[in-house]
Amino acid sequence: MQVKDIMMTKIITVPETATYEEAAKTLVGNKISGAPVVDSVGGVIGMITKKDLFKVLYPFYRSFYEHPESYTEAEDRESKAAEIRHHKIV
Repeated sequence: MQVKDIMMTKIITVPETATYEEAAKTLVGNKISGAPVVDSVGGVIGMITKKDLFKVLYPFYRSFYEHPESYTEAEDRESKAAEIRHHKIV
């Protein structure tokens, strides 16, 4: 088996103008865990991953693991998600 046998030839990218919601939809919709972030001419300026999105929702992820009960309030999490969903990723 060679890398070319398992790698995608069409690269999924996220534009730097994307919001967190758009980036999440791109990753989930394409069943990928990360993608390059590109500028207006297609140049790579960074990467975004599902873990990055998780960190936006749970900025203190260490405390999430140490005290998950403080993050189980669905209404609070939804409020936080609604607050940041339209923010730009860059």
